[in-house]
Amino acid sequence: MIFEVMDHPLQVLPKIIARLAGVRVLGSVHDAVRHAGEKSRILDILSRASIRSSDGILTYSSTVATEVAAQALIPAAKVHQTVHGAFGVPGTPRTRKSDADDFVVGFFGRVERYKGLSRLLEAVRILQTDGAAVTVRIDGRGALSPSERELAALVHAEHVQRWIPECEIQSVVSGYDVLALPYDEASQSGVIGYALSAGVPIVSTPVGGLAEQVDQAKAGLVAESMSSEDFASALGTMRTEEVLYENFSRSAITSARTTFSWDRVASDVVRAAESLLTGSTKSSS
Repeated sequence: MIFEVMDHPLQVLPKIIARLAGVRVLGSVHDAVRHAGEKSRILDILSRASIRSSDGILTYSSTVATEVAAQALIPAAKVHQTVHGAFGVPGTPRTRKSDADDFVVGFFGRVERYKGLSRLLEAVRILQTDGAAVTVRIDGRGALSPSERELAALVHAEHVQRWIPECEIQSVVSGYDVLALPYDEASQSGVIGYALSAGVPIVSTPVGGLAEQVDQAKAGLVAESMSSEDFASALGTMRTEEVLYENFSRSAITSARTTFSWDRVASDVVRAAESLLTGSTKSSS
């Protein structure tokens, strides 16, 4: 049996050969739909072929599981689900406390059009206009758009524009008071795992698997809508509600070791693999 952890266009042919040889293949789908700015007809064709050439598919959020099943490229009963495990350096992080007088809102990852940085910067501008001591850090490679640069200058945002190696990610995310995910669209987020491991609360937009991850972990707030005002409101609540903030931090640490642990992911993978080998149609969840 082969478990494909991350799908890749060049793996389609080996998967087909493996199945012809009688080897079962459990594939992975992280994004059932490509993000804005990443559309590619050729890659879409290869992705569909990859799903069809799998005996089963493992997804990392219910959002993606639903999208894969809706594509009808593989029977819905063969679409299995787990979570995106919590990355991070092993240890015993302490529950964090909110510092309303020096509140750092952090964004981590490649700067892409669909990640909604203008929404985050406008939300911080709203808070600063109301007198809140909020600063914003953007850690990740990629250039801001002209409008984003203008907003970033207005709120005195710090943009560390470089590729951040894996060994530094935990320390970077640990430097935030809150992890901001202002995305326009999303399947799930890997950086949430680092925030959970460090006990850093999260604020996200209500899109894709982000809300699902935040709600399952009980580690943050999901903005009421996609507006900058509602995102600012969620950030403001996180900054000023000390008890709520500490509860989110505590839940983040707990969920990194339970709901989003790699032991849980491993169990889901084994369950999905067993269903392929035995012919069972019971999905992981």
